[in-house]
Amino acid sequence: IEDCITRWHRMSGHNTLLLTGTDHAGIATQVVVEKKLMREEGKTRHDYGREEFLKRVWEWKDQSGGTITGQMRCLGTSVDWTREAFTMDENLNVAVKEAFVRMHKDGLIYRSNSLVNWSCSLRTAISSIEVEHKELDGPTKIKVPGYSNPVEFGVLHSFAYKVEGTDEEVVVATTRIETMLGD
Repeated sequence: IEDCITRWHRMSGHNTLLLTGTDHAGIATQVVVEKKLMREEGKTRHDYGREEFLKRVWEWKDQSGGTITGQMRCLGTSVDWTREAFTMDENLNVAVKEAFVRMHKDGLIYRSNSLVNWSCSLRTAISSIEVEHKELDGPTKIKVPGYSNPVEFGVLHSFAYKVEGTDEEVVVATTRIETMLGD
């Protein structure tokens, strides 16, 4: 669609520029690379550490990242290929950080304490659009990626922390018992 719009404007006498780029820095790429590492080496990204895992993401990008742009080239997309970019390129990385700093200073984005969708298998927060919401009438066992056995949902677990120097305790309840140490 972008190519059609660009061509139409060019044929209408306008100066046009269609920039292309690929985004392999998201959760989807992380999942693909993690599954590949688990399948081929039996390891997770945590076994490698941040820098080594990023190296693996770059390797994956070099091997398969050209598929989309290769298809665009075969279709004859009217793109300025000399300006092709990738989200993890250093210059874009710096630009993204700068944009976030500016938006924070301008009050357009902010930090806050809030509930997030935490993925225990990815060990990261994920977007609400990546969460499958299900209404449960009571305790229900559901197969969850990363777990060998179904996980029981719809149960409120309570546990108590002793208040140091007293007989008192603070009771905390959660439906995600695996997060209890962070609650």
